[in-house]
Amino acid sequence: MCGALLFGMQATPAAAFPKASTLVASPSGFGAVGAFGSLELKARKVQGGKQWRRVLERVAGEQAVYAACDDNKSSCPTKVRAWRSSVRSMDQFKGWNLLAAVNAKVNKLVQFRDDIVGYGRKDHWATPVEALTGQGDCEDYAILKYISLLELGISDQQMRIVVVKDTRRGIGHAVLSVNLDGKTYVLDSLRRAPVLDSKLNRYVPYYSVNRQGQWLNIATRKRNPKYANRKTIKVSFDGTPANQTRVAQADKSGQKGAATAPSTTQTQLQ
Repeated sequence: MCGALLFGMQATPAAAFPKASTLVASPSGFGAVGAFGSLELKARKVQGGKQWRRVLERVAGEQAVYAACDDNKSSCPTKVRAWRSSVRSMDQFKGWNLLAAVNAKVNKLVQFRDDIVGYGRKDHWATPVEALTGQGDCEDYAILKYISLLELGISDQQMRIVVVKDTRRGIGHAVLSVNLDGKTYVLDSLRRAPVLDSKLNRYVPYYSVNRQGQWLNIATRKRNPKYANRKTIKVSFDGTPANQTRVAQADKSGQKGAATAPSTTQTQLQ
C-alpha cells in the first residue's frame, strides 16, 4: 500500500476537512496557489503528518551513513553509494535538466514494493537508506527525490511532496512537485521525465508536506476540467454543518476556481 491514506471523491461530509483550529491563515487570504492549481491552506495537521515527521527524524539519524558513503567506506550499502555518487555528479545540471536527472536516477534505483509486503504494515514512509536497501512505494520515491534536490540547492519553498488521487486508476498516489521560474513540475515514479502539473489533470491533490510545513490542497475546476460539470460542493472547515461555516462555492454562472472537495472514503496510495 503506497503510504498514507487519503480521501475519496464521491461524498462530502464536513468531517472530511480539518477543524478550524488546525488551519493557519494564508497571507493571500483564502489560500495560495498550490500544486495542480489547487487552493493551498497551511494546516497544523494533515493525514500523513505523523508519518512525515517520523521519517524526517530518521533521515536526520542517517547522516552518518551518508557521510560514510561520501567517503567511499566499505560499510556503505551498494545502492546508497550509487545514490550518493549520483547526487555529487548532478551539480553540473541546472533547472529542468536537474529535475530530469534526479527523477530518472531515483526511479531506476528504487525497487517498487507495497508497504504491506516490504514492511508488514499498510503505511510506512521510508528514508533514503530504507528505500534503497529494501524497497519503496510512491511516497518513498518522492521523499528520496526531495532529499536529493535539497542537497543540490533546490529550496524547501520550491518543493512539496503531494498526496493525490489518481482518477484514472482510482487509487491514491504521491509525487514531488517543484516550482521553477513560476512553473510547477511533477516528478513521478510512473514517468521518466518531469511534467508540468497543468498537463496532469488525472491527479487531484489532497495534501502536501515539506520540512517547513504541511498544507491542505483543495482541487479547483480551473485545473481539473474532468470535474467541471459536477455541482459545486459546500466546504466546511470546522466540522459543523456547511451552511454555518465558511463556504467555497461558485455562483450559478460557473465561476472559475470553485473548490471541489474530497470525501472521507479512504484509499491506499500506490
